[in-house]
Amino acid sequence: MTARSFGGVELTRAAPARAPGPLDDRLYDLVESRFRRVIESEPTYATQLGIHAWDHELPDPSRERVLADIERDRAHVAAIEALDPAELSQEARFERELELHHVRLRVFRA
Repeated sequence: MTARSFGGVELTRAAPARAPGPLDDRLYDLVESRFRRVIESEPTYATQLGIHAWDHELPDPSRERVLADIERDRAHVAAIEALDPAELSQEARFERELELHHVRLRVFRA
């Protein structure tokens, strides 16, 4: 596992699959990038997760921010959908489906 520092905590990734796909790292990069964006824009959620770098901040509750988040999430879904599942390991294909489900649900709820 590799670790990446973010907000005072180390983000980790699962060990590479036994039979890695050529797009596995791209998928995990996209997922991590979105996670970082969400955490930075929703500091109370960061605190819930134990990331305390933004404890002194509150999220922007404006309609404009919510609409911008929806558009970024839609773009994220499109980027994930563009990854050919045949080019992902079995584990990454499962992670791809989870990511699509969760982000689509977030857009729906918004």
